[in-house]
Amino acid sequence: MKKDMPCYCISIRKASRRLMALYDRALEPVQLTISQFSILRNTDRLGKCSLSDLSQKTDLERTSLVRMLRPLEERGLIEDVSGKKERSRILQLTPDGKSLLAQAMPLWQQAQEEIEEKAGRDSIEQVLAVLNRL
Repeated sequence: MKKDMPCYCISIRKASRRLMALYDRALEPVQLTISQFSILRNTDRLGKCSLSDLSQKTDLERTSLVRMLRPLEERGLIEDVSGKKERSRILQLTPDGKSLLAQAMPLWQQAQEEIEEKAGRDSIEQVLAVLNRL
């Protein structure tokens, strides 16, 4: 193995941080991070969903997800609609959450297009294919 060969993990982590920063900048007008956007979008896609379902869909550990949900709930974007007798939390977007998500979608789309312009759609698809195999 070559000594000067870059560490794949560190290289991918650096690229990930840069991509997240690009999306975070794009979503600044609606005061969301890309992680919060992902939670809102996946909650919307799932409709009423359990914490476990959302955790699985977002690939976040439950404790991390609970921590990330707190500010979204405080802002009135997501609500717990589970009954008092239910053992698990059932979440859904509030009308404000749906409205904010609708405002955020074009900003997210612009970030997507910026990435495609810089890297090329074919290159992005190849990178995603490789990452999915890993």
